[in-house]
Amino acid sequence: MSPNVVSLVTASLHALVDSAQVFPAIIKSDLHACILHMFTALLSTPACQETLVPEALPIFRRFIFALARNPQHEVPVQLRTTLARLQMVVKHAQKRENDTDVPCEKNALLASTILVTSAAKIMQPYDPIIISFVDEVADALNAHMTTKVAAGLSRSLLLLPTIASSSTSSPGLVETEIAARLLPRLLTFLADPSSVESTEEARPIIAQALSSFASGLPADKREVAFSLVIPALLQRAKLEGQSVWPETSTRVMELASREPAAFKSVVAGMDAAQKSFLEKVIREGVAAGGGQRHRLARNDTELKDEDKEPTIALKMKF
Repeated sequence: MSPNVVSLVTASLHALVDSAQVFPAIIKSDLHACILHMFTALLSTPACQETLVPEALPIFRRFIFALARNPQHEVPVQLRTTLARLQMVVKHAQKRENDTDVPCEKNALLASTILVTSAAKIMQPYDPIIISFVDEVADALNAHMTTKVAAGLSRSLLLLPTIASSSTSSPGLVETEIAARLLPRLLTFLADPSSVESTEEARPIIAQALSSFASGLPADKREVAFSLVIPALLQRAKLEGQSVWPETSTRVMELASREPAAFKSVVAGMDAAQKSFLEKVIREGVAAGGGQRHRLARNDTELKDEDKEPTIALKMKF
């Protein structure tokens, strides 16, 4: 597709999205449905995947935000229908009948995530379409061609409740439901890794997402989250070896600095072998990382490295 064609189509989409805000209410519903159909048509067209869709997705995001901000009563149904159509695009692309099916699947998953994260507040909880979409993203983690994209999308979905908690509003049922559905799949992906090629590229993204999720929850929920995330991080460190210890130590110390009391409680519930391994991962991971200086204290004895940079103190009484 030539640059001139891409420019013309994107300019037309911008104009349609802008004009949709000024039409009378009686016309808006049909116009919104037409625009949503145009986007799903673009996302399902092979010739558009490499050139036009990347330009259209930011416009799609802007349109969904506008619909969710001042929704008419038909909008939730229209968005649900669009999400269902995008899932059909994903299913068809997974047949791998065309050369563009892989980017088509990635783009459709990305568009679905944009829709859900932008409009979760006005969507219905416990909707089978949303549950199916979340499962589709989790499944894509274990596929060679989509694992890295799925990891980024999983992070966006998992952090929805923490983003809402940090703003003036509280997490809605949809955000909470999505995180609850996705969390076990991500913990399993980290602690019981797939042998599928390239999935190791996604695990650092998932580890960071889980750490951010646990840290971003309200204080009264962090201990439970820590008790799930920290063992998964340590299991990954055990399975993958010392190459991931610097990253694991960073993730663990992020959690410890965010909520020391919850971290201490989780460590207290570990057996001697787990505590010893945790200490080893942090000590050797920090040394191998060569970055910030950390101090570990076991009872009253501090273990210091030779770096002269500012310190982060962490006392763990194993």
